[in-house]
Amino acid sequence: GVAGVIAAGPGCQTTNKAGRTLASVAITVDHAMEGWGAYVAAGQATAEEEGAVKGAYEKYQLAMKVASGAYQSAQVTKDLQPWERARVALEGSQEDLLALIESFGVKRR
Repeated sequence: GVAGVIAAGPGCQTTNKAGRTLASVAITVDHAMEGWGAYVAAGQATAEEEGAVKGAYEKYQLAMKVASGAYQSAQVTKDLQPWERARVALEGSQEDLLALIESFGVKRR
């Protein structure tokens, strides 16, 4: 998981910041998905809404996988270009997912 990636060991300040970014995004999305789960469990979500959130969450998961790999690579190579590109995609997928969930009136937990 992300926690294992973040605890991967010492790095320069920049990769530590990258690790904090990964952790922050993961925690934020986890909280949003908890709120979404409660909304679904309460029977308030339509099948269309569930499908839309599933698709956005899958895009987020892929972006997190790529960003985690770029972070691990940056720990070794000190090349932050792949991380920066992955960070932009990760943060964009997070924003899209959160906006979608909030558009249905679900509050973050």
